[in-house]
Amino acid sequence: MNEPAPGTGIAAAHFGLVRVSEPGQDRRSATFPVKAINLGSRPIAAWRSVLPLLLPFILCGCSVLFVSPYDELTDRSANELIARTETFLGRYAARTDETGKIVTSGKPYDSEAAAFYNEARGAVAAMLLRSEQKAKNEEEIEILKDLSGQYDRLEASHRLGTITKNSAAGLHRTLRALAHVQLTKKHIGTAKAATATSH
Repeated sequence: MNEPAPGTGIAAAHFGLVRVSEPGQDRRSATFPVKAINLGSRPIAAWRSVLPLLLPFILCGCSVLFVSPYDELTDRSANELIARTETFLGRYAARTDETGKIVTSGKPYDSEAAAFYNEARGAVAAMLLRSEQKAKNEEEIEILKDLSGQYDRLEASHRLGTITKNSAAGLHRTLRALAHVQLTKKHIGTAKAATATSH
């Protein structure tokens, strides 16, 4: 079975074939032609109906998973970085009310902010070094590379003026993606452990 291209999705239930195997069954003899399903003119809606059928195989470890195992150290490092970033943004970013009017102007770039950006990039670099040592970890690696760039871009914007909701939006999206990957890996690991225990 072909390996997926980097960044194609954490569980990678591709638009080709999804291979599963029952206990004691040859993997090659159980191939489901997903592409044979008629998606019609609304592929997103169709995949929403198909995904629940595939999910048990994905989470229970019966499918071919294109994702590295859950790593507690990376998960903890990611959560700590997210918490530090949110604390920083709470102190430095401008705040607006429901109408969009600026309530708090935010703090300008200073030495403390510079130290935060350097520490954040260092934390990302450490996670990236660890992630690159694992197979089937392309999505997490791409997210971490993008995250480092997001801190660069936010710092450059901060040097020119205070942080706004828009200028921090890209960083927030990438942090959410990183958290989602860690949570998905943890759920898969928990499901596999539960399956192993039941057997």
